[in-house]
Amino acid sequence: YDLPNSEAQDMNVLCQKVCEIQEGCNFFVYNKNEGKCRLYHYRYLDSCQLIGGVGDVDMDLCASELENTCNSFVKEECTYTGSKVFEETAVTDSHSCQELLQTIGFVYNAQYFTYDSQEHVCTFYDSQDFECNSLSGPVFPALDSCSDNPTDAPTEYPSGDY
Repeated sequence: YDLPNSEAQDMNVLCQKVCEIQEGCNFFVYNKNEGKCRLYHYRYLDSCQLIGGVGDVDMDLCASELENTCNSFVKEECTYTGSKVFEETAVTDSHSCQELLQTIGFVYNAQYFTYDSQEHVCTFYDSQDFECNSLSGPVFPALDSCSDNPTDAPTEYPSGDY
């Protein structure tokens, strides 16, 4: 759906309401730069090419909290504003990248990692600062009933609409 960004309305909430109306919709993504609301039957976060996080929060635990709670809302399509302080190719997976951050991150003053599963590149940044264009989440609970900020789990999503 085309939903141009509006100052007067929280477009993430509006996109979620469109998902609620659309039969078969279980998850939504709103991209404020594109003004697009994408609707999905399934949660695609496990298939994301780019995963990011801190060293002290277990990714598996984080993923298990994505089941229709207020922690289910995730910021996506993020640009990192910190400086790259480490980059390594041929890292096996995101868990290994996170373990590297836990083990040697202090040497580089690294606070955050990203892992590109297609290129097998593990990158460390000197801050957790980033700007995000999209927000995804389930049809329930209502986003406007959640008091906490969405989870900072930058990812990329597949192309194509619902």
